[in-house]
Amino acid sequence: MAVHSANTVAGVIGGTLSSIFASLHLLNLVETVVLSVIGAVVSFAVSVVMEWIRKKFRSR
Repeated sequence: MAVHSANTVAGVIGGTLSSIFASLHLLNLVETVVLSVIGAVVSFAVSVVMEWIRKKFRSR
């Protein structure tokens, strides 16, 4: 198992994060956030409707 100094690890992590952030565009980030919110709202709505249907059929 190789031993790495803290400077090496910090350099690798910093370089990796820098390259990731440099390749991200603001529009892509906004689109991802908007689609995530829409997906969460739709998922919640479907869960509520399915629970309502389950209760309606179970009470019969």
